[in-house]
Amino acid sequence: MTNLSAGDSEGKNSFLEPLHKTLGISPEEDEVLSGCFHIFPYDSNSPIDHSSYLLPLRRFKSFNEADAKLPMNPPPYIMVDVPKYSPDLASLIRKQCLPRGKKGRPKKSSGPTAMIITNRNSVHGSGVYDEQEAFRTGIFDTESDVFAWRREFPSMVIAMHRHDVRSDTRGALWEIVDGYGPWSFDAGAGGMRTLERGEDIPAEGASVIYVPGHTPGSVCVLMPHLGVVVSGNLVPDDPPMRLDAWGFVTTNSAGIVRQANSIRKVAKMCGANAKYMLPSRGGARKMGGNEMMILADTFSSFAPDEK
Repeated sequence: MTNLSAGDSEGKNSFLEPLHKTLGISPEEDEVLSGCFHIFPYDSNSPIDHSSYLLPLRRFKSFNEADAKLPMNPPPYIMVDVPKYSPDLASLIRKQCLPRGKKGRPKKSSGPTAMIITNRNSVHGSGVYDEQEAFRTGIFDTESDVFAWRREFPSMVIAMHRHDVRSDTRGALWEIVDGYGPWSFDAGAGGMRTLERGEDIPAEGASVIYVPGHTPGSVCVLMPHLGVVVSGNLVPDDPPMRLDAWGFVTTNSAGIVRQANSIRKVAKMCGANAKYMLPSRGGARKMGGNEMMILADTFSSFAPDEK
């Protein structure tokens, strides 16, 4: 499947890449990933730009790539994390969410149902301000790209954990979750619902798991119907054998041991529900064996005396 590219005002590109291609597998190899997209940063060589994702809340009933036809009624979509805003990228996302009438005529699309932000470092434009304007006015105010996406899709629920909310993001949020969760996004109710103790993770939709460590309010998004977990900055770019753990140690802001415990938590919760890990940095990859438990133990070794 061809990448869907969107040029921004600086002539750079953001693009939607089918998740099959990111993972290096054919659509026939895992059909449940049909309609899933990796939103690559406008500059994929930049170490500070994070990937984000466009994912359906239900499985596609059909997806005919040869005829380039979308299903008549595609399932609602969510975005996970905040890409750089551009009108062209917004247009591509809107088109992907587009329902169609009986004769294939497109209906009006309101865009994704929700945007779930995994951590404060996965917000494009966060902490960036217009330097000339700031020095002229003396006001060093910032506005992240969350606001631009909120203006583009005003009915989209934007949710984030309270511990990671920053001043340049707060005004654009629809819902701020608090506590330990887990939460389930209820598209019908248009918001997050805290799961009761002992309640199973829903088989469809998006469940949000609290995973403090890299930041105080980090979360993961588990989507069992797709077999994916969007891990945010929970794990390093590389698997344990090529672990760039020091990069995550130096940027950790809520405790190495907490992060290691969060990795173990996700490994236990997602083991039977997720085949693929979609991180904010680095490529999407297949989860294998006890990789995450090894990763958690490696993390713990960097802070043996931390309580």
